[in-house]
Amino acid sequence: MRTLMIAVLLAFPARPQADPPQAGGKLPEPAPEEAKQTQKEIRDLFKNEYAQTSKAARQSLAARFLQFGRSGSERPVNRYAVLKEAIELALLAEDAEIALGAAEEVIKTFEVDGIALKADVLSRAKHSTAAPDAARMVAKGYADLLQEALDADAYDAAMKAVPKAQSAARAAKDPAILEKVEALSKEISELRGEYASAARHRETLKVNPADPDANAAWGTFLCLVKGDWEKGLPLLSRGADERLRRAAEKDLAAGSDPAAQMAAGDAWADMIPAERKALRKAQLIARASYWYRTALPRLDALSRLRATARLEEWERSAPRISPGRPGGLATDLLSWIDPAAHSADPRSRWTLRGRALVSGENVGNQQFCRLQIPCAPPAEYELTVAFRRLEGEGPFAVGLSAGGGRFVVLVRGGGAVSAGLFGGDDSHELARKYPADKVAGRAELQPEGKGKPDTLVCAVRARHLQVSLNGHVVIDWKNPPYAEASPPEEIDVPNRECIYLAARDVATYEVSQISLRAMGGGPPRRIAIQPPAAPRGER
Repeated sequence: MRTLMIAVLLAFPARPQADPPQAGGKLPEPAPEEAKQTQKEIRDLFKNEYAQTSKAARQSLAARFLQFGRSGSERPVNRYAVLKEAIELALLAEDAEIALGAAEEVIKTFEVDGIALKADVLSRAKHSTAAPDAARMVAKGYADLLQEALDADAYDAAMKAVPKAQSAARAAKDPAILEKVEALSKEISELRGEYASAARHRETLKVNPADPDANAAWGTFLCLVKGDWEKGLPLLSRGADERLRRAAEKDLAAGSDPAAQMAAGDAWADMIPAERKALRKAQLIARASYWYRTALPRLDALSRLRATARLEEWERSAPRISPGRPGGLATDLLSWIDPAAHSADPRSRWTLRGRALVSGENVGNQQFCRLQIPCAPPAEYELTVAFRRLEGEGPFAVGLSAGGGRFVVLVRGGGAVSAGLFGGDDSHELARKYPADKVAGRAELQPEGKGKPDTLVCAVRARHLQVSLNGHVVIDWKNPPYAEASPPEEIDVPNRECIYLAARDVATYEVSQISLRAMGGGPPRRIAIQPPAAPRGER
């Protein structure tokens, strides 16, 4: 084993490469004594390298250890011990990036208290970071830690980390990180009290899942405090609160019928005037707005007028939820886009026409006009794209990411929509492989046709993908195999993090709305997109 370890480690490059997504469950954390013994063996094996105490030498060895830990080619205890050594070496070298990378790998691979591990690494890294880039890395790590603790209901750990996070954010002198930390700190303080009142009911449900009072209390916390409607609605539908139970039943039964969707929205909207807590009022408005907007394209004139009036009123006066929280404000991604810089190929650029994007005419062998949106989405989100076909008959695609995979939702003429987890044309194969799920569909009389607007809503969750076109649910997939996803080459884009649009070269599309609402895992993250290289003859 030792000979193999030495041979592999010495072959690693000085800096870690991008780690592939890990499939399957986590490994048990090795027993403490076994892990300590293995770490001692590593230090003995590399005593000459450990004797070199310069920052550069320690950084190099930490990077090699991290790469080994990511390889997955050794016994779990060896991976665990090497990663823990990588953390210690990186902290000594004042390299927060490697230390946090090794901690993330431990958290991803083993059943450990991830929040406690990351908090420990950050608390030790902060005091040894003087360089601005390193200070920003630590501050960002703290902001991520607060978000993760909030998502996991680990409020005591979050409150303990708040002062250190605020100090790190100020030291980094980055206004955006400081603003995020302050907002998270305020939210943690607010939610902590709500959680303390509701947590005992979650424990009751572990013993008696049918308890109506516990279902109502814990379901209320999930829906009206955290905005986790997917988990909370089934509980409310079994709860003791009659008004909440009836509203939840309407919500769960709404499906694709616009009248039922409107009724679900009304059920939540009717509770808003009596609600005194700002956060709960905001969550009720967010859920009612979701159903109104979903139903809007297919409502009759009177219902559309009523829904629009309520939406406009809430937009003016409603209490707000931060964009990074479930049920919060949607982020307008259209304003993030520079078509000249973000088109995937300079020969087939998108352009701006007023505030709308218009797909370009392709040149050469490019079949799809592709536009990279400079946004890395959170783990769970809802993306809304409003588009219309101006000319031609070609398909329109939206590229998404989830669970370590990247895929496209493709809209063809006649309303056929498929989730191309294995490529855009494999819906028949997927239907055979996943017969219990709706992995492709055809919206009745949809899309609206040439020159008429269509609205595509992609609701991406960790274990659920739902896509609707003009309010009609066309994809409803439980436990989709995200990690296996890969877009077809002709629709793919160079950037591996971003979401994107693609339009077939024989058609022209106009896009008037691209908005993302975070539903879990933090806010959307703005990222840099490498501008497309000019064709050889134009350089």
